[in-house]
Amino acid sequence: MHLLTPEFSLAVAVLFGVHWMAPVRWRPVLLLLAGLGFAASHAMAFTAAYVALALLCYGAGRRLDDPHRRRPALLILGLVVVLGNLTVWKFIAMPGADVMMLGRTISDTARESFPTYAEVAIPVGISYLSFRLVHYLVERYRGSLADTGVLDFLSYVFFFPVFLAGPLLRFDEYNRSRVASRPDLNVINGAMARILIGVGKKMVADPIGAWAHPILMSPESHPPEVVVGALYAASFQLYMDFSGYSDI
Repeated sequence: MHLLTPEFSLAVAVLFGVHWMAPVRWRPVLLLLAGLGFAASHAMAFTAAYVALALLCYGAGRRLDDPHRRRPALLILGLVVVLGNLTVWKFIAMPGADVMMLGRTISDTARESFPTYAEVAIPVGISYLSFRLVHYLVERYRGSLADTGVLDFLSYVFFFPVFLAGPLLRFDEYNRSRVASRPDLNVINGAMARILIGVGKKMVADPIGAWAHPILMSPESHPPEVVVGALYAASFQLYMDFSGYSDI
């Protein structure tokens, strides 16, 4: 589900209502199931690996918060595992997939030899998941996060509204909102306004990108001043796109 589809909006509205009607102790279960379902719908092949990595960091985090014995080596090991995994995918495997996609454009023979994007397994959401795990490990080492149950932690890691495009979410802020006894109408009104602003930014960004990207794909076919304008337009579209998603 894309963030701007009716299906996603309906799922959020239903989950919002069920979440606030559910007892506090069942809310992390509800959010975790929703998050795992969302993750599986976008990266089925990697969901189990995501869970394993999260559990590994949870176990490390519980050992890091010891006021009598700091474990910098364990923190470094956890960061190396999380960031090393991210590096492998973002800078080796995924660029390799892009090369394979480029190979399909060379000739008819190559098109038959190289897979399509749908046939290449890509760990969608790995960046923000990794950043949340890094945040948890560092703050546990600093002693600024209290110990928490594994369901609370996993529901935070797989919180689906921020799974694909962020923004970054701090665990203490998430947990404080999750255990509130009832929704704050002022917060809800502010959130709805922010969502509408984000949708407006997306509505501005998409037409700009639709104009700029074809020009940048074939710059030799356009005057230099048009190409320069398209370059700035694409940069603005990228900013508005990310800013809009963050607002939503």
